[in-house]
Amino acid sequence: PRSTMRVPQPDIIEHFGNADAVPQPPKRCLSRKAGIMRCCPNMREKIMIRVDSSKCMGCGQCAAICPTGNIQIRGAKAEVLGNCMNCGHCYAICPAQAVQMPPEAGCVAQEQPDAARIEAADFLQLVRSRRSIRKYKPRPVEGALLAEILEAGRYMATAGNAQSVRYLVIQKEAPRIQAAAWESLRRVVETMQASPDASKNGYLATMQRILRRHDKDPKDDRLFFGAPVILLVLSPSVTDGPLAAASIELMAHASGLGALYCGFAQIAIARSEALCRELGIVPEQLRACLLLGYPNVKFLRTPPRKAAQVRWM
Repeated sequence: PRSTMRVPQPDIIEHFGNADAVPQPPKRCLSRKAGIMRCCPNMREKIMIRVDSSKCMGCGQCAAICPTGNIQIRGAKAEVLGNCMNCGHCYAICPAQAVQMPPEAGCVAQEQPDAARIEAADFLQLVRSRRSIRKYKPRPVEGALLAEILEAGRYMATAGNAQSVRYLVIQKEAPRIQAAAWESLRRVVETMQASPDASKNGYLATMQRILRRHDKDPKDDRLFFGAPVILLVLSPSVTDGPLAAASIELMAHASGLGALYCGFAQIAIARSEALCRELGIVPEQLRACLLLGYPNVKFLRTPPRKAAQVRWM
């Protein structure tokens, strides 16, 4: 059975138009605006670890693992100096559980890393069997399952432990947002067509074809493919957002959902000032647009891939 998941706290979840479908965070960090749920402690705030000297064994493992040199051993006890980046390595490695982190550091997963390991061959098979899904069942995705999938993004690495990734989950309002995105894509295409460099744009012909098919038959959706959920991954970091998205996509696959990175939908949303304003997002921080839903297709085998291009030095 699935464990009960709490809403990820260090990151932000915004569940557009259907906040009650996601488990609620503690009231201390809950705010609502225009149907959006926000849970947003700032991990850049000073959240200092504490060491219980009565438990500390003075083994030095915390000092050795600290990436910022924030801990020293003095008088056979660990001592916190400052400059803490709140990574939690010391908390995770302490054999005596002497290191404490305050509640505002976020919720904690209690699983032990060794017990949670999976076989390498199983993980590789999961990666190999992942497919970009463009055919979905007309079935909504449960809020608890979405929250669980987002845990994979919450625990992905971020530069300097910034934990600045946030998510906008659109499901109930998806038809309206999709309609606005279609109109935005049309304007994007018109702008591209008017450019003197239009013939050099490799994406223009594809976007024109997508629009022609949709104009001929509105059910021919080559932008959102009937996916019930649109997940926007946002971050000021050009690396943190895509890393979280990749982890989330694999978690979705492991959970029985299909996913698709949709670059054209991402362009359509980011290029619409009105849509970005309504969604409350900064277009320059939109790092990925993932479509999610129950797949309406079953693949029977893994397709071939070119050999990896690797240089060994």
